Amino acid sequence: MNRILHVIAQKPGYTGSGIYLQGLMDEAAKKSYAQALVAGFSQYDILDDFYFPSDLEVFPVFFEGEDLPFPVVGMSDVMPYVSTRYRDLTPAMYLLWKESFTKAIKEALVRFKPEVIFTHHLWLLSALVKELAGRVPVIAFSHGTDLRQLVLAPQYAEIAKVACSKIDKVVALNAWQAEEIASVYNIARDDLMVGGVGFNPAIFYPPLERRKNNLVKLIYAGKLSYAKGVKSLLAACEMLYKDVPDFELLLLGSGDGNEKDDLMSMMEECSFSLSALGAVSQKELGEVFRQGDIFVLPSFYEGLPLVVLEALASGLRVVVSDLSGLKPWLGDLINESGLITFVSLPNLLYLDQPVAEELGSFERDLKEAILFQMNQLFLSGSQFSKEIEQAISRFSWAGLFKGLENLFLSL
Repeated sequence: MNRILHVIAQKPGYTGSGIYLQGLMDEAAKKSYAQALVAGFSQYDILDDFYFPSDLEVFPVFFEGEDLPFPVVGMSDVMPYVSTRYRDLTPAMYLLWKESFTKAIKEALVRFKPEVIFTHHLWLLSALVKELAGRVPVIAFSHGTDLRQLVLAPQYAEIAKVACSKIDKVVALNAWQAEEIASVYNIARDDLMVGGVGFNPAIFYPPLERRKNNLVKLIYAGKLSYAKGVKSLLAACEMLYKDVPDFELLLLGSGDGNEKDDLMSMMEECSFSLSALGAVSQKELGEVFRQGDIFVLPSFYEGLPLVVLEALASGLRVVVSDLSGLKPWLGDLINESGLITFVSLPNLLYLDQPVAEELGSFERDLKEAILFQMNQLFLSGSQFSKEIEQAISRFSWAGLFKGLENLFLSL
């Protein structure tokens, strides 16, 4: 099997699943696989601005135009660009969406003639891919947000579950998620593989020399949304500022709509030093990480946050929510190294909506976790042991892709 068709319903490269897609394409390119891509774009996007392997054949589906007169539909309620939520898709909008992707997939099947299809998210597009693929094997990648969409957009849940249950193989981010997928989608455990995620060591690596400065740089990278815990991060840093004023918070990422506007207004009122840098490329993210000290991700829900691994690989200490599946994936050596602090989550009303009365306690715990890592930074610095560096290095795209090769070559 030397011809891979990648399929994703949204813009490549902007979210965790888009970075995952890029990682797979890069590894496949290194091994000289012929590749093609079906993906969603805005008609205002310039395809040359996206990072693709040089010989990739692209079959775009354009939104915000005559055929699809609404923005790209995103797997998260808040995307780093103007988007439509699946829950807001009317039956008429869904039919237009389905017709456009059907046309692109059929064109790719005829012109590119894939030998295997990699499709992202166990949701509507992967369901459509399986219906259209014929005898071409389909491997689907769950990123966690698909499980969430089953709850958030229940009008489309059965369409996704019925067709996705027939997909040849499914790759889950972690063992906990694999069990959930097997149960919810009625997929045999033998047809599931735990793949995890990988990082690019050419982009994410520690600095040759640490900067000497008493001003601690905290970094957040992700969407500017409530579900990512950004509001709680600002509140925790406001409390931290009263105890330790010598720090700066760098926010990398973008959002959309009222949540972004509300968070930007909150930032203007913050007492501490703060810089909102907007969306950055992977290369730029690595460069910023090497200038920082502590990475903070207070998210209420994640599939498996690749950015935590990228931060560790760049030599940052980490404060992160105690997200399902994260500790077992990282392993005891990293978890017990003192380089990472896990903050217990508040109870959640839904998958990513915390109980309001418990936010105060969560934010205080978050502040204390950041303070602990700041103290550790001054006591021990950021020099990782060789043992820790080796533990981090095993999470590579090369290793993940090798497992995928074994999977699809067996089909």
